[in-house]
Amino acid sequence: MSIVNPTCPTGCSSILPEVKFDDCTPSISFGEIESIYVTSGDADPFIDWTQLGEWTTRLADSGGDKNSIRKLDVSADLPAATKNSVDISLGRKVAAPASWVINVDIDDITPETYDFMRVTECNVQFRFWFATPDQLFGGNDGILGMFNLSPVIERGAKTVNKLSGTITWENQFAPERTDSPFAS
Repeated sequence: MSIVNPTCPTGCSSILPEVKFDDCTPSISFGEIESIYVTSGDADPFIDWTQLGEWTTRLADSGGDKNSIRKLDVSADLPAATKNSVDISLGRKVAAPASWVINVDIDDITPETYDFMRVTECNVQFRFWFATPDQLFGGNDGILGMFNLSPVIERGAKTVNKLSGTITWENQFAPERTDSPFAS
């Protein structure tokens, strides 16, 4: 696996990482999560997930290759993770892995997408990446998580049926982020 996490201090030392702010040209990101890219839980990692060519090779709407990636067009958000500390001996505290959740809606429900949702009910893990208009999250390995999707049919003749639910995972660190190779 090639997950890149920050280097944490050892012993009782501490670190103060660099930060950068620019009063004249702040670095701002806009937009919700609009795409989720999904592959099998045992898929091989990317060599370089920042390269469009690798994505182009692996993106496929069908096919049984374990490394094929499906693109889901979604409306989704990522709230702040739930982080807890655990008391251990000598009055010390350690951080438990954070619980992350993406709230997701899919409104384009083709028969294939509906069947994809039904497979998520098998209680299997998938690897996934998520994208806003400008950024991609997940690293070379993607994020290993559980999808929990259900059909939602609301009252009213002009309501849109959708698949709604969550994608959950645990990790001490936020996912890796890069400029999206799909951004135009």
